[in-house]
Amino acid sequence: MGTIRTVDKDAFFDLHATLYYPLVNFGIRVCADADTASEATDLVFTTIWKNMKV
Repeated sequence: MGTIRTVDKDAFFDLHATLYYPLVNFGIRVCADADTASEATDLVFTTIWKNMKV
């Protein structure tokens, strides 16, 4: 996780590509609503992106 703390766009996009759909699928199992699961996953990645250090 060290690379995600600095602005490493490639690492962030790799993380997104690897985890987005598994996290959405997990969210669907938890809340039984695809839209809510997708929005929550989007929020997670948006928060990570905003908190990455320059």
